[in-house]
Amino acid sequence: MMKVLQVLKLSFALLLLQLVFLSGCKKTNQNPTNTPSVPRLAYYIDSKIMVMNVDGTNAHAINISLPNNVVLDLGSPRISPDASTVFFNAYKTINNVTISHDIYSCSINGGTANLVLSSGTPNIYYFIDAIYKAQQQTKIVYAQILINQNYQIKIYTANADGTNAQQVNFDLPAGSIINASYVKPSTDYSSLYFAAQTSIYSPPTIYSCNLDGTNVKQIVSYAPGIVAGNYSVGQQSKIFYVLLNQGYFISDIYYSTCSFFTVNTDGSSNQLFNVALPSGVSTSADGQPSISNDGKTIYFQTIATGGSGNPILSIYSCNIDGSNPIQLATYNNIKHLSIGDAF
Repeated sequence: MMKVLQVLKLSFALLLLQLVFLSGCKKTNQNPTNTPSVPRLAYYIDSKIMVMNVDGTNAHAINISLPNNVVLDLGSPRISPDASTVFFNAYKTINNVTISHDIYSCSINGGTANLVLSSGTPNIYYFIDAIYKAQQQTKIVYAQILINQNYQIKIYTANADGTNAQQVNFDLPAGSIINASYVKPSTDYSSLYFAAQTSIYSPPTIYSCNLDGTNVKQIVSYAPGIVAGNYSVGQQSKIFYVLLNQGYFISDIYYSTCSFFTVNTDGSSNQLFNVALPSGVSTSADGQPSISNDGKTIYFQTIATGGSGNPILSIYSCNIDGSNPIQLATYNNIKHLSIGDAF
C-alpha cells in the first residue's frame, strides 16, 4: 500500500496540494493534570512508530503487536488528548496481496493493536488525520480515499473505537476536492481547518468550518498549502501551514520540499516563517510539522542528499518565531519519515 500513498503524494504535489495539530498529555498516576514529566514527540520511520523526548533523547520504537498479515503503513502517528493511545495506518495482506487499508490503535506504551476501522477492500484507503475531544469523548478525523473512483476523498469523524462514523459534509461548491491527509481541529476542538480546491485546475484555499462541516469560512485564498497546526500568540489565534516548493525522486521515492507560513485565523497577517538551516538542508513536506502543547515550539522535518545520493532525513525543533533551530534526530539509511503529534 506504500505505492498508493506515494501516488497520492505525487499527485497532490503536482496539483500544488498538501499539509492543525493535536496535542496530548501522558497519563500517570503521580500527575493529576496528565502532563508527562518530559514532553515527547511521536513519528514514523520505515514500518516503525517511534517516540522520543523533545530534546532528541531516549528515541525508541513502540513495541506494537499486530495481527497476522497486517503491516504498518505510511503516515503520521496520532496521539489521543490524554496521551494514552496512539492511532496509525496499517494494511492487511493475503499471499502478499493487499486486501484492506485500515486504522488501528494501541497503548502509547505498546502492546496489542486494536482495529478501529477497516476498509474491507483494496479499493478504499483509510487515512488517520487527527484526534480531538468532544464532550469528554475522544474522536478521530479520518479520510476515506476511493482509489478506483479517481481517488475521490471523503472526510469522516468517529468515536475512538470506530463507532458512530459520520461524514463531514463541507459546505463547499459541488466538485470541490478536499486535501485528504491534513484536516485538523482547532486547539479548542471547536473547528476544523483544511485545504480544498473548487476544481482540479484551481489552486487550493485554506478554510475553517464547524466540526460538522457547516459555517465554512475562507482564510487564505490561492494558497497551495496544507494546514499543519493551530496555536496562539497572546490572544491571537494563528494557523501554521506548508507551501510546496518542489519535489524530486531519490531511489524511486518522491520527496517534497516546502516553505512554512503563518496566518491569523481571520486571514490577516499572512507571513513567511523563516528558519535558518544548514546549507543544503531543506524543510520537507513529507511529514507534518507539530506544535508543542504550550504553543512555543515547532517540530518539523528536513531533507538533504548525502554524498552517496541517499536522502538524509532529520527532525528539527525551533521557537515559534523560527529562531533557535535544533537538530533532534537524523537518519541516512531510511526511506520514510513522518512526524506525528507532540505530547
